[in-house]
Amino acid sequence: MKGRSNRAIAELAARQRGVITRAQLFESGLTRDAIDHGLRSARLHALYRGVYLLGHARLIEGARELGAVLACGPGAVVSHHSAAGLWRLLPASKGAVDVTIPGRNPGRKPGIRVHRVTRFNPRDIRKLGGIPGTSPARTILDLASVVTSRELEQALAEA
Repeated sequence: MKGRSNRAIAELAARQRGVITRAQLFESGLTRDAIDHGLRSARLHALYRGVYLLGHARLIEGARELGAVLACGPGAVVSHHSAAGLWRLLPASKGAVDVTIPGRNPGRKPGIRVHRVTRFNPRDIRKLGGIPGTSPARTILDLASVVTSRELEQALAEA
């Protein structure tokens, strides 16, 4: 990683909580060999398939969630338990990140629990600190099918 592309990559990753995708690295002018060298030299750290942490392996708040959204592609949003953690409706989950994707099957994504919908109503999507996710109301609806009644009551009380 050298020159102007190095600065552009660092600026992009800084805007994305230290996370950058393989596609973004290619768009910035890096080659496959340069990316592999970045991984070997610990300048890049794999977070998800095709998604990396730049410079260090320490996750800042929201990096796992944003990385999962980036790994799942356009239209993907943090949802269910993970969105509840971002909205502080329930304690943050340490397990797989919940992501909902409209319409398509993104395939297997280790570390990500993928949910699918036909499409989203735009009012159901919000950004929280730059991370696309389900709105608090949609998050509670999603939680209703996957949590205990006590956890749902807690989420409603926090909302």
